[in-house]
Amino acid sequence: MSSLEVTHGNLLEAFAATDQGAPFLLYRDGPALNRGELDGRARSLAVALSERHIGRGDRVGVLLQNDPQFVIALFALWHLGATAVSISPLNRPSEINHLLALSKAECLIADDTLWQAMGRQISPAPRAVITTSPLDFATASGILEGREKLRTPGTEDLLELCQAYIGESPPPHPIHALDTAVLTCTSGTTGPAKGARNTHANLLAAGGVYRAVTDVSSDDVIGGFAPLFHVTGLSGHLALSVLTGAPLVLNHRFDANEVLAAIENHQVTFTVASITALTALAQSPELAHHDLSSLTRIYSGGQPVPSSSAERVRAALGSPVHLAYGMTETTAPTHLVPFGSSPRTGLNGALSVGPPVPGLTSVIVDALDMPVATGEAGEICVNGPTVVPGYHEDPRESALAFRGGHLHTGDVGYVDNDGWLYVVDRIKDQINASGYKVWPTEVEEVLVGHPGVHEAAVIGVPDEYRGESVKAFVSPMPGVTLEPDEVQSWARQRLAAYKYPREVVVMDELPKSATGKILRRSLRETAS
Repeated sequence: MSSLEVTHGNLLEAFAATDQGAPFLLYRDGPALNRGELDGRARSLAVALSERHIGRGDRVGVLLQNDPQFVIALFALWHLGATAVSISPLNRPSEINHLLALSKAECLIADDTLWQAMGRQISPAPRAVITTSPLDFATASGILEGREKLRTPGTEDLLELCQAYIGESPPPHPIHALDTAVLTCTSGTTGPAKGARNTHANLLAAGGVYRAVTDVSSDDVIGGFAPLFHVTGLSGHLALSVLTGAPLVLNHRFDANEVLAAIENHQVTFTVASITALTALAQSPELAHHDLSSLTRIYSGGQPVPSSSAERVRAALGSPVHLAYGMTETTAPTHLVPFGSSPRTGLNGALSVGPPVPGLTSVIVDALDMPVATGEAGEICVNGPTVVPGYHEDPRESALAFRGGHLHTGDVGYVDNDGWLYVVDRIKDQINASGYKVWPTEVEEVLVGHPGVHEAAVIGVPDEYRGESVKAFVSPMPGVTLEPDEVQSWARQRLAAYKYPREVVVMDELPKSATGKILRRSLRETAS
């Protein structure tokens, strides 16, 4: 049976069936946690949570960075049949309140520094709050000597709970494949975040997607540099590591210089990260001081990748960027460029995100949900074992997105004769200038081709004459001073008259989501 045919089971069972003495998590500069050590901590935390009345079907918020405690918390909750509510550490208190209320979380496991800073603004607070320090598992014994714990009244400490119940295991709780393993919050790039119900079967199949297409094996080392609270980290890091036996490198949070050191120190061979993160590595002044020759498999997704950006990363890091396409609701990529394949460039310089992954069906449809011809643009729709069953307690949005047997992604794309997909843009982001359709990514591709432009984002703004016109926001390359007129002239020479931006705004940095995706919604709010 291939890995993609497994839709019954869960990562916890797969983890238990592996060599418990094998290295699993490589965290910062400390010694590795092997699989048995991590499993023991997860079981003891599960006992502690059970005694605090957390059980099957309960939801628990997880507000952590890429630390071992994130994995410990997930496994502990799954031992109890509970669901993790994945929360970004970059969220504001109001956003955290929304997610806790949406999920009706019974408990919150949080970074101690974050909770101390914002705990008073979380209202109502869950009935149980457990905090933990990113340093707690930086050494084999636990807490670093001489460091004071950040203890907020009314909270308990995760490491102390693990130690208090060491050697104990909770009563076995059956995990059903279609139970929700993680409520993963959508990025909210077009509206309020929703909770996608990533099931145990989804996660298991997601790890299989990466294993099948990337050829990662136990001989590899996975660089876990995408956030674990996001589906990329869950599937392309954690699930892949569990299924292949490849050790997983965690580094608390993304810092370009620290990540470069981790790649060299741990001989990382594979990673999947946003183009924003990869560009930060490529532009780091520390790059020349590190040997990255081990890193031969680099994947990127989450947003359209201009060919010029991919080439800059390849030239700097020494390996090509293989593109991926997927979303929170698909748990893992629905399309991946097979490892070793040459990049394909379509219309307007867009790079292909590859063919559908094994076991997934993909179709391009028109406004009436009818399939379109090869090469014709339409909405991308997908279905397969990694697609979630719906949104948490949101039947209206679920019915709208999951209709006709497919997930309607809201993205526009087309396929070539070989079935390779080219993503054009979000449907909602289309600009109507004088009756002509303008896709922002086409304009952004031209803008980032300017040697002084680091990143670009394009939106439509009201225009009395054209109905809408194009407005561009750009950030400069390090050490470069950009003039708006110069950037506009560059675009005007390379785009049709209705496409080039009538206004260019230079910003030090463009607004991004926690996963590095540029937020056009925030730019629209700024422009309004």
